[in-house]
Amino acid sequence: MFSQIIQLQPVNVLQIVFTTVALLGAILVWKMDRYRGFLLLFIYYAILMMLNLYEETRSNREIYIITPIFTLIKGPIVYFLVRSLINEKPITSKLKLLHLTPAILALPFTKNVQLLILIATFSQIAYLIASLVLVKRYHSVSMAVRSDALSLKLDWVNKIIYVFLLFALIDLSRLNLQPFNAFEIKAVWYFIDLLVAFFLVCFLIIKATHKPELFNDMVPYENLEIRYREYNVQPDLRLAKQIFADIKKVVLEKGLYKQPRLSLIEVANETGFKLKDVSWSINFASGYNFCEFINDMRIDEVKKQIAQQEESQKNILEIAFDSGFNSKSVFYNTFKSTVGMTPSQYRKSQKNSIHTEPTSPLN
Repeated sequence: MFSQIIQLQPVNVLQIVFTTVALLGAILVWKMDRYRGFLLLFIYYAILMMLNLYEETRSNREIYIITPIFTLIKGPIVYFLVRSLINEKPITSKLKLLHLTPAILALPFTKNVQLLILIATFSQIAYLIASLVLVKRYHSVSMAVRSDALSLKLDWVNKIIYVFLLFALIDLSRLNLQPFNAFEIKAVWYFIDLLVAFFLVCFLIIKATHKPELFNDMVPYENLEIRYREYNVQPDLRLAKQIFADIKKVVLEKGLYKQPRLSLIEVANETGFKLKDVSWSINFASGYNFCEFINDMRIDEVKKQIAQQEESQKNILEIAFDSGFNSKSVFYNTFKSTVGMTPSQYRKSQKNSIHTEPTSPLN
């Protein structure tokens, strides 16, 4: 009876750890409908790592390999993740199968690794750019209809997509330099590539499990799109200014801007104007989108409270939350970009102006 001793390299140990972590991530998000895209990505990496481990540690390297087709699957997986995260309209099963067709057709040609990686690299770049476009559209539309859009932004998703894009470009460079690189260089390059992917998956697991509020309150993207398409009306500056003045008056008098999650449709209901007229007049007359318009009034309210003598001892964050902000980072960033200084600097400047104000001379 013969026994085979398998020597594990550092990269194989990383593959085992990666598989375990990816499976754990899949278990954690299994029952979260909003995280189906994460689930697919975690399962993708778990299966890929197990197959890589098998193919790299088996004795007969001439057996058919399957892992090259996974490079053609990564692009669609990331794209599906972004779609599910922003709550875009679901893709039909037939269309999903169509996205995976190139990988299925590539099954008989997995020995042509370099050719598959070349095709897959351009495929990934196309899917990742499409994902960036989706996130950009979501940001644009949410800014037009939600006053808390800045706290719902998916900038971290953009950063992850850029990392994947960098991966794709590195793979393309690695492919072109393959004939000139020594085995040791290829091995180190692959290990680093795998290590970065591992940390990226760890980051996604932490995002999904420790901060679910980042996703659960997102406005359904399909509803945002429908509202956004309603805003096409002919420009009329005089009419826009008249409607805008009426809207601003109602928002100020009723203190609507103090509602943290104020939406465009709520303002339309309170003012009696049509949804498209409210959006159009704000955009055309003020040059702001809805989120900027409401936050501008919130900043004015904060400045007003800071300037008032009796309110000057209140905590700045307390003032901000009373004025409608629901995020510390959004408040500070908005205040600084609008006023040109931090809230603390503004409060200090107001106190200095009070102390240095000249008094009337005695008669």
